Amino acid sequence: MDILNTYLHNNGYKLVMDNEATNIYIENRDKFETICGEIIYNTLDDFMSLKDKDPDIIKLLIIKEGTEEPVSVFYGNIEDNQLSSDYTCSSQLVKGGALLRFYALLVANERSDGYVTQLTGGISGGIPPINDTDITIVANEKKERLRNYHEKLGATLSEDRTEFTYNLPDVMNKINEIFVERGGKKKRKTKKIVKLRKRNTKKRSKRIKHI
Repeated sequence: MDILNTYLHNNGYKLVMDNEATNIYIENRDKFETICGEIIYNTLDDFMSLKDKDPDIIKLLIIKEGTEEPVSVFYGNIEDNQLSSDYTCSSQLVKGGALLRFYALLVANERSDGYVTQLTGGISGGIPPINDTDITIVANEKKERLRNYHEKLGATLSEDRTEFTYNLPDVMNKINEIFVERGGKKKRKTKKIVKLRKRNTKKRSKRIKHI
């Protein structure tokens, strides 16, 4: 989880869960219709707005640090030693949806003393979100992009490509592959900028001395 939290912090976001996530959701209901699309939002609201203390229910939000503005949401339920990804909607943050699912599986594994090692779900929605106004061909294209997205993240799809399964070992590999690498690139870029500034400062100093 440290890797994922660091990635969030480096990009100006943080993650909240359970009752804190519920409270922020209720205060910002109107934003989630845009984040999730009309179709998914209509059923998501019934679950996210409920205040409960069931440890088998996992609610996560990604919010902007300092403002508590939500940009992504996850809702899932632990059952039969699996975590179901019932709802995942993400916006703004690159790889935000993947981060939510991976984080949720780690939480479920921790809460179950290691018994939960799979994340499953139905492939509904699309990239970008599907709306009531979308014609069939557009909706299908969005759904196919979502299927391809899951496969690239290491999920196994059912034969009819309507369900996905993530396994914990694959998720751990993807966390290292995606989020460590992206965090590292950001740090290297910062170092390069510092070096360039130092070189430019030296050049200016030489010019001044020459004059």
